[in-house]
Amino acid sequence: MADGFPFDFSVLVAFRAQPRTRSMLFTVYSSEGDEVLALKVGRKLRLSYQGEQSGEKKRIKFGLNLADGRYRGVISSYIGLAAAW
Repeated sequence: MADGFPFDFSVLVAFRAQPRTRSMLFTVYSSEGDEVLALKVGRKLRLSYQGEQSGEKKRIKFGLNLADGRYRGVISSYIGLAAAW
C-alpha cells in the first residue's frame, strides 16, 4: 500500500458482538477514500480486500460465528500479499 501506510502490519482486536449483529472491526482506506481492506464480524468472520491487479473487491469468509455475546479476540498479520490469523 502506498502513501506511507506500512506494507507489513498486525492488528489486535478485542470485542463482544451480540447475536444477529454485524460489525466492522477495522477498515483501511486508500488516499482516494476507497475501502482497501476490512475485517467484519457477524454470522461469519469476513475479510474483504481490493484485488491488487483487478481492483475488484474480493471476500474471504471464515466459518467462525463470533457474534455470540462472548468476549473474543482476533489477531491478524499482513505481510506483503499474505495474511495470517
